[in-house]
Amino acid sequence: MHINIYVLTVLFSALIMTGLAFWSLRFRSVPGIRSFSMLNLSGAIYAFFYAFEVSSDTINSMWFFFRLEYFGISFFSAFFLLFALRFSGEVEKISKNGLITIFVIPVLTLISVFTNGRHGLFLTVKGISTTGPYPAFVFEPGIGYWIFQVFNIICILISLGVFIRMLWMAAPAYRKQYIILVASIAIPFPVYILYLVGAFPIGLDPLPYSYAVGGLIIAFGLTRFGLFRNFPVARNLLFDHIPDPVIVFDANLLVIDCNHAARKLFGISSKSFGKPALEIFTKFPEVSGYIQKKDSPAKTELTFDLHGNPLYYYVYQVPIQGIKQNNHGFMVIMQDITSQREAEILKSETEAKFRLIVENAPLGIFYFDELGIIQHCNEHFAGILGTEKEKIIGLGLLSIPNDKVRNTAANVMAGKKTFYEGEYQSLITGKHTHLKVVAIPVLNEKKEMIGGFAIVEDITEAQQDREKIHSKSKELIRLNAEKDRLFSIIAHDLKSPFFTLMGLSDILSDISKSTHNPEIISLTEDIKTSTHALNTLLDNLLEWTRLKRGLIQVENENFSPYNLANDIAALFEGHIKTKKLFFDNQIPENLILNKDRKMVSAIFRNLISNAIKYTNEDGFIQIKGQTTANNEYKFSVTDNGVGISPANLIKLFKIDQKIGTPGTNGEPSSGFGLLLCLEFAEQLEGYITAESEEGIGSTFSLHIPSPAS
Repeated sequence: MHINIYVLTVLFSALIMTGLAFWSLRFRSVPGIRSFSMLNLSGAIYAFFYAFEVSSDTINSMWFFFRLEYFGISFFSAFFLLFALRFSGEVEKISKNGLITIFVIPVLTLISVFTNGRHGLFLTVKGISTTGPYPAFVFEPGIGYWIFQVFNIICILISLGVFIRMLWMAAPAYRKQYIILVASIAIPFPVYILYLVGAFPIGLDPLPYSYAVGGLIIAFGLTRFGLFRNFPVARNLLFDHIPDPVIVFDANLLVIDCNHAARKLFGISSKSFGKPALEIFTKFPEVSGYIQKKDSPAKTELTFDLHGNPLYYYVYQVPIQGIKQNNHGFMVIMQDITSQREAEILKSETEAKFRLIVENAPLGIFYFDELGIIQHCNEHFAGILGTEKEKIIGLGLLSIPNDKVRNTAANVMAGKKTFYEGEYQSLITGKHTHLKVVAIPVLNEKKEMIGGFAIVEDITEAQQDREKIHSKSKELIRLNAEKDRLFSIIAHDLKSPFFTLMGLSDILSDISKSTHNPEIISLTEDIKTSTHALNTLLDNLLEWTRLKRGLIQVENENFSPYNLANDIAALFEGHIKTKKLFFDNQIPENLILNKDRKMVSAIFRNLISNAIKYTNEDGFIQIKGQTTANNEYKFSVTDNGVGISPANLIKLFKIDQKIGTPGTNGEPSSGFGLLLCLEFAEQLEGYITAESEEGIGSTFSLHIPSPAS
């Protein structure tokens, strides 16, 4: 290893870039400053190991330090590009994945250098050259080497373009700063190109010096012009993030820039830059006309259509002056007031609709201020009071000699919603009117009471109708009381004679059989049947009326439905024997029901009676009981009688539908028993179902919930 003046100067360059790397971190709040620090650190690593390379005198040690140099030089251009993008604010236009791809080539280059011995794609080692001022590492570049150099050139050119664009658009206060940034690239870049084409002696690498010079130029800008302190990038960040459209024109009315909001509004792209305003804004003649006016007022309102939708903007012109105060063009700043204008239009339309509704409302409406003085009313309200609107407006509610009116107004003015109903005598006409009023307070945006709003309904006729209804109601109550008394008479005074009549008909029927006269026997049997049917109808009618009058209450008790069915069958034993019917009780004997026994008995009695009535001689009647999967008791009465037609089946259980089909022996029927069954089933919280087919028979089922449900 040998030390010479070249080695010392390279180490000095490394020291300068190292100092810049750490010193610049003082400005870490500035976008891109960390990238600037890393690019200086990359250059320092490159210069440091290059100093060791040129001080070595063996090929192995040179090759060793040559590879270490790429820990720095591989990433120098990538960090420079990242610095330019972040400092200018252009990084906002690049996705996170796009930023990561900047480092793909540097990483591949570093890997390629350290694995070169396996593939030789980056370079071919030739040896040591002694033709220069000191021994130099000599190699033949490979495809990987040139790919890396092309990548460096692209990064530097993009960075230079970014800074030149910032210089072109910069305000005068920031131009010197951007000149510094452009110079930091413009000086080292030609040196780099000359080095690539072999313009320097073998072994003499000027890049560490050029990197150090570029860093010193930026350092000069830091100390002399406050390069990062003045934060010029704020212009770009603010420009694209301003929510209002901003368009920049030069002195010849050519569009040279615009922010994101303007691009989105007018469909401007980067290809539009440099084109005349008249060409770009062809679809917006209002905007185009405004741009051409050089003496436009400081603030102008423009209205134009976008896809058929009207847009409203305040527009301003801001002149752009150069360093020598000469005219460089102007900016047009547009403030979107569409929502404000639409709100105003909507308010105006709403007020017009509201006024139309108020004037044509079928109710009286009036508005009063915070002092209780009526400011407006509609014609209907004036008609209610029997006067004109002009005589009502200006009337003070607090001065009306009516306590209810004054109290209502006072409550509303205290911020309370108030109801008022009563008779009112007009001060103007003396007209007596029965009014119903709803009054609510009107508040401003600060929740302060600024008046009241009242809706008035003339209920004079309704009041008269209510009085008539009240009178009729009293009459109905009296009639219902008389009806109840009538039913009591029927239940008490008519029931006893019926028991006597049924006993006599039974005796008469038995006596007639001893005469052996078929005509007398048939006649007495008809009397007996009709008497029993009429008694059943009377029982059903009385029970139904008692139920409707609320005189029957559900009283649950434990009982055996099997025994109940047998008891009811015993009541109809004579009828069953007369028709030679087979009665089959299939209810489980161990089933205990906890329900109202009287109601269940009435249902069983009517269903079994109907089955007997509509079953021919030698037929059968079956009653079954079971617990279903739905946790309910189901009791079914089935017969093989005449059945029911589909037309009549849908009329069952309807009080307004008359069926009354006679039994197989001419037994009378009113259909009232099924209505009673339905009423009792609902009292038991259950229901009745019916299935029937003509000529086959019928099944009527009682469904009532079990305790488990």
